[in-house]
Amino acid sequence: MLALLAALQPAYWDADQRYDLNKDPKEQVNLAANPEYASVLTLSALFNAVPFPATERYDGMVTIYALGADTDLRGATEDSMKEEALAFSVGRFPSLDRDPATWQPASTRLLLPAVTAFVTLKVSVCRMPVGSKSLSSLPESVTFAGHFIDDVRASIRIRDAVANHRTQAITQVAK
Repeated sequence: MLALLAALQPAYWDADQRYDLNKDPKEQVNLAANPEYASVLTLSALFNAVPFPATERYDGMVTIYALGADTDLRGATEDSMKEEALAFSVGRFPSLDRDPATWQPASTRLLLPAVTAFVTLKVSVCRMPVGSKSLSSLPESVTFAGHFIDDVRASIRIRDAVANHRTQAITQVAK
């Protein structure tokens, strides 16, 4: 039975599968390794802060990490994730304003390597030094009335080789 299934769908055992269902409804040609059908992941968020002292600065940040199947995240730090990642991308809104009535956007996009097994998404508010001060000039801890993150969105899009043509696709990743 499995041999019959593999004969009907040649890429049945492939970990990553992508098909153009308009051109290939029987899923015979796996496009996962074709760079013209690469996956692009987009991450965005809106940031807001209540008034905070002028001596402090906060950045809204979004980060995407593309990771391989053999990546072990136990005990991982931000630096070790950057070293282990197949690729990563950071989007930042520098210096959130102090107006609680406004929201500032941050977004980033990452072309996922073909061997990506999973992704980690990070949305954060990062305290930064003001002016030319170093990070060590900041107090150990910070007290603030609040930072807010809203409208977090992640989407994946399969690029298509043909302009103005929408491709229906499925992606499967081995678990």
